[in-house]
Parts: sequence; C-alpha cells; structure tokens
Amino acid sequence: QQQQQQQQATAYLKEHKISELIENMTAQLVYNRPDDPRAFLREYVEKLKRQKAGVEEEEDCPVFFDATNAKAVFRTFDKSQRGFITLDQYNTAMKSQFFLHYNEEPKGYIGNRITLETFIEECTIASRASTNAFE
Repeated sequence: QQQQQQQQATAYLKEHKISELIENMTAQLVYNRPDDPRAFLREYVEKLKRQKAGVEEEEDCPVFFDATNAKAVFRTFDKSQRGFITLDQYNTAMKSQFFLHYNEEPKGYIGNRITLETFIEECTIASRASTNAFE
C-alpha cells in the first residue's frame, strides 16, 4: 500500500508538472534575488495565472533567462572567443542556469561546436518550457 501511495504521489507531481514549477520558481528567485521572496513568488504566480488565462501577453510573461543572459553565459564558456562551445560546455552551461529539461543534442553537437546563435535559441526554448510548467 505504501508503494502504491508513493506511485500515486509521483504520478500526481508529474501530471501537474510540480517539479518543473518549483525548478522555475527557484531559478526566478536566484536570478532576481528579491528582498521579499514570498511577495515576489506571489506576484510571479499571479503573472503566470494571468498568462494562462490569456490576460497577459507572452512577451510580458516572466522569463528569467533572455538573449542578453545567454550571451553572457556563452562568453564565460567561450573564453578564447572561437565563436562556439563544446557539447560538454553547453551541458554545463545549461545546468548552471537551472535548466533541467533542455535539448541535449542541439545543432552542432555532432561536430562538438555549438554556436552562440544555437545557444541563445536553446536557452530561450528551455526558459519558455520552464515558465510554461504552470499550465
């Protein structure tokens, strides 16, 4: 019976994307570092609810990682300014930004050369997916 309850709880969390929501909220806190985290999270959840209801445009939805952030992270991994990073660097960079769910085989992964353009695109997709976990 305990195993069945655990399976039901796991299924519930998965169905409602609770871990993704918590992951996103944690990333929002780390990125924004508000003075009042509880108030910040309340407002954040309200924005997500407005977006889901169609009241708030997608552009206004809270996204914690944009192209400017992606460029900065990319530069920290492309120290020699070659214009690309390796797949290992890409994976480390994505995980360092709290993206638990992201494309592990981005354009260029076979040649071990992920460009800035690809990195920005993948960060944007991962960020949107994380934000949309509330739905």
